[in-house]
Amino acid sequence: MGLQHRRARNGRDWSAEFVAITEALRVLPFRRIMLDGEAVSHCLDGLPDFHKLMSRDGQATACLYAFDLIWLEAQDLRGIELIGRRRMLQKALVRERLVYEAGAGEYETRVGSDRG
Repeated sequence: MGLQHRRARNGRDWSAEFVAITEALRVLPFRRIMLDGEAVSHCLDGLPDFHKLMSRDGQATACLYAFDLIWLEAQDLRGIELIGRRRMLQKALVRERLVYEAGAGEYETRVGSDRG
């Protein structure tokens, strides 16, 4: 919905490289959302593969492990405890059917389409 950017801490926009993540997040009905997470590419055994993430194919098929919801619509959520923000994140993504896999308890949400 609208203009979308995937930015690293250094400010670089990774939208074009992380195609699967961009497409998965595009369906969200929010005008403004800020997530914190890690882009992850996986090897054929399903394990995280940092070297694959450095390749064009690895970036295009990477998924996002989102672990925090920083901003939603016009609301800065940083004043809410992390556990509350994580619940809000999970609720927002489950509602949009973007949760493909839960890791590390209920707090890690995988978004995207990593094809291995």
